[in-house]
Amino acid sequence: MQLISKLAEFLTDNNRLLWLLNISITGLLAGLLLTPNAWSTDRTYPLSPTLRGFELSPLATDLMFLIVIISLGLSLLRFSWREHFLSVSLAGLITLLAADITRLQPWVLHYLAILILFSSVINKKLLNPTKVLDAAIIVIGGMYFWSGVQKMNPRFLSEIFPWFTEPLWSNFGETGLQAVLFFGLFVPFIEAAFALGLFFKRTRRLALFSALSMHLLILLSIGPFGHNWNSSVWPWNIITPITVLILLWNNEFDIKEFINRNKKSHAAWAMLFVFWLLPIGNLVGLTDHYLSWSLYSGKVPQAALVGEVDFLHTLSEHTIEDQLRFIHWSQDDLNLVPYPERRVFIDIYRQICQRNPEQDIRLIISDPSGGLGTYQREFTCDRI
Repeated sequence: MQLISKLAEFLTDNNRLLWLLNISITGLLAGLLLTPNAWSTDRTYPLSPTLRGFELSPLATDLMFLIVIISLGLSLLRFSWREHFLSVSLAGLITLLAADITRLQPWVLHYLAILILFSSVINKKLLNPTKVLDAAIIVIGGMYFWSGVQKMNPRFLSEIFPWFTEPLWSNFGETGLQAVLFFGLFVPFIEAAFALGLFFKRTRRLALFSALSMHLLILLSIGPFGHNWNSSVWPWNIITPITVLILLWNNEFDIKEFINRNKKSHAAWAMLFVFWLLPIGNLVGLTDHYLSWSLYSGKVPQAALVGEVDFLHTLSEHTIEDQLRFIHWSQDDLNLVPYPERRVFIDIYRQICQRNPEQDIRLIISDPSGGLGTYQREFTCDRI
């Protein structure tokens, strides 16, 4: 009891704020350092500008990435200029994101939203510690809620979840598979429910336990003792549950109080729009999947190059027969998963065609159509 009492005294708003800042910077730094090739131009997986026509020279790209890393490191130090260094790092990061949309991974968007609240571009007179923390809670809640909603489709249950958790159930054979299929029925609803539960005093501790359990499941499934896949998100799945604890452990606000104190908070409304309202557009095809937290959902389109094996091997060793899937290609080259949008796949394919006019290369895009069936479309270099 004494330990809990001391912990409660420690978790003041100012202390939560300091820990939130430091843990977010640490998480972003870890993700960037695990994916250095993604932030350069020396790669086989082409850059696809977020802003059409926007380009940086190789030297400018490398210099910008170096500035981001150094500025983030300096932002961890406690001195009066730290928020200015943070602003410099975020400006550099946004510039690099403009030059390549594949870099706009969900973990990058999460850290960017949190760290903007601490930067010098925000008028601190408009944001007290409680409002910053509340805005961060809105970010976390929206991520979890829409991640759960996006999984509410047949393909997640029949394909994605069984593959994802295979390291955990494979030793139990058919019995393990049946157990996973049964549990998978409830996973999307549990995730969406605990996202809402974080905002209510009565359900908060159960929601916290559910969030921590989910991240443990993810790390066991795709971590070094599981699939050993997509290591760029391993730090994110450590940092995010710590963030949730920082924000909500022993935080006794109720939903009415939360709403009332944020009615006039610009930060809260901005995060509400980006993390709760904007994803609605994905349901009708208006918002990108990654901006709508469609992660491991089975809803995102996938792409593959089909061509001569020797040529495809120059792009990635993960060529299977005459086909190279983008998800293997980007993982090999960038340690990132592709940005899963049809327009991005076509842009990357167009660049490959232009660079290799002598090659007979085709692009196949498979779209799950919201989990109700999969259709494929094939493209050739002379018809894009």
